[in-house]
Amino acid sequence: MISICHQLPQRSFLWLWDPPLLCARCTGFYLAILAALTLIALRGRRASGWMPYAIGAGLAACAATGLEKFLGLELGNWGRFLTALPIGFAIGFGLATPYLFRKSQEAIS
Repeated sequence: MISICHQLPQRSFLWLWDPPLLCARCTGFYLAILAALTLIALRGRRASGWMPYAIGAGLAACAATGLEKFLGLELGNWGRFLTALPIGFAIGFGLATPYLFRKSQEAIS
């Protein structure tokens, strides 16, 4: 089986699954990707208005994660989960960008 996460028990929500399938950060990351792709599938081109906000929030979360490491802080599992949400949401929009532009090109043609 291919692992998509380090699955460290101390960084996982053990109440979700034991042994851990995903750590807290990967849980938030993949959940947000799924949410973004679902939003785009349901709303189509209208969801693209959220893209700049998703990218900005993703960059802010990356900065917060870097600052956490730089300062030697420990946010805990919920902090890891919450900082991964905007990053995953921005990645989900990035994955759907070719679909959105293809649909807009088809509408123009």
